[in-house]
Amino acid sequence: MGVRRERFAARTERARALVFLAGIVLGTAAILVLRVAPWEAGWWFAPTSTPSSRGSLAGKLVVLDPGHGGIDGGAIGLGGEIVEDDTVLAIARYLRDYLQGAGAYARLTREGDYDLAGEGRGRRKERDMRVRAQIMNAPDVDLAVSIHLNSVLSPKWWGAQVFYGEDPPESACLAWHVQRALAEHLGTPRLPKKRDDLYLLRVARVPTILIEAGFLSHPEEARLLLTPIHQRRIALAIYDGIARYAEGNEPCPPPSSVPAQGKFRD
Repeated sequence: MGVRRERFAARTERARALVFLAGIVLGTAAILVLRVAPWEAGWWFAPTSTPSSRGSLAGKLVVLDPGHGGIDGGAIGLGGEIVEDDTVLAIARYLRDYLQGAGAYARLTREGDYDLAGEGRGRRKERDMRVRAQIMNAPDVDLAVSIHLNSVLSPKWWGAQVFYGEDPPESACLAWHVQRALAEHLGTPRLPKKRDDLYLLRVARVPTILIEAGFLSHPEEARLLLTPIHQRRIALAIYDGIARYAEGNEPCPPPSSVPAQGKFRD
C-alpha cells in the first residue's frame, strides 16, 4: 500500500496539486474536488462499483439521448480510433442499467449506430433533432439527458461540463446536481452553464440537460473514454446527480447565481 501511495503522490505532483478546493460556492453548498486528472491519479481511479438503489427514482421515466449516430459520427479522437457516437451510446447504456436498477424507466432515443432523420434527403440534421426533441418531450417523460463528447483545436482542454436552457427552470437544478456529481466522481472543477443556442435545450418542456462528458481532443482523456471502466464511471456520476435531483434533499442555487464558466485546462 505504501508503494501505491508513493506512486499516487508522484503522479499528483506532476498534476501540480493534490487537492483543489474548486471555489465553487453555490448557495449554501460547496464542491470539493480533486484537481487531479484521471490519467494522473492512476490507481486511485479504480473500477466503479454498482450504485446503491435510490428509491426516489422508482417509477420515473428518464430519456437518454446519445448524440449523433449513423452518417453523423460526431467528434473523433486519437486519429479516428474513438468516435463520439459509439462512445456516448455505451455511456447511455451503462446509465440505463443504473437507472433501471433503481426502479426507474430509461428510454434511449437510439439503440444503435443510426440517426433519427428517417427516409429522404436533405436537412437530415434538422429532422434528426426534431425527432429527438419529440421523444425527450413526450408527456410521460420526467426528465431528459443528452450525452455528447467535445473536441476543440487545443489538446489542453479536458473534463465534463453540463449545459441547461432557460426553461423549464428545474433544468438548472438538475444541471447543478449532475455537475456536482461529475466533479466528485471525475475531478472536474467546473460549473454548469446556461446555453440558449442549443436546440434540444431551447425547446425542452421537461427538465433537460446536455452533457459534454469529456474531450476527444485531449489524448489522455480520449484513451480513458475508450475504456468501459471510464464509461461506467461517467454513467455512475450522471446517475448519482440525477438521483440527488430526484431526492430533492439538497437546495439548488438560483440560476442567476451560477456564473458562466470557461473550459478547464490542466
